[in-house]
Amino acid sequence: MRTSWNLTLQVVAVLAAAGLRLTAPGWLLFFLVVTIVGLLVPLVPTALSIVVFRRRVLERALAAPFLSCAGFLLLAALTVPDFDDVRAHAPIMAGSGAEVPAVVTGIGMLSLLAWLGSVLWLCVAVVLAHRPSRRPAGPPHPAWTARD
Repeated sequence: MRTSWNLTLQVVAVLAAAGLRLTAPGWLLFFLVVTIVGLLVPLVPTALSIVVFRRRVLERALAAPFLSCAGFLLLAALTVPDFDDVRAHAPIMAGSGAEVPAVVTGIGMLSLLAWLGSVLWLCVAVVLAHRPSRRPAGPPHPAWTARD
C-alpha cells in the first residue's frame, strides 16, 4: 500500500468517525470532547502514518494494522451507543426512536476493543519496522577470521 493512500485513509476514517459520533449526542460525546483522551487517541494511527510516510510503500506487516485501525474505528463509531438522560443513541440507527438492541451494543463494544487492540498492534509494528537490523554492515575484519 502506498503511504499517501494510507495517510488519506487514516484522515478520512478519523473525520468520518467524528462525523458519525456527532449524530448521536450524549454523555459519551461530551466525555470524548472534554477529555484529552477522546481527542488524541483516535489520532494515533494518523500520527503514525505520518511517521512512516517517507517509506513510499508499506509492507504487509505495516499495512494490515493500519487497515485494521481504520475499519474498526468506523465500525465502533457506527455501533457504540451514546447514552444521555433519556435513552441511548447509536449512529447506525440514526433517526430511529427505538431502543438500541443488545446486539448492536455488543458489536459496538467488541469493535471498540478490537480497535484498541489494533492501535496496540500498530504501535508494535511501527517500532519493529524502525528497529535497526542486527546484521553486520559488511564482511568481518581479516584479523577476526579463523586461521587454518
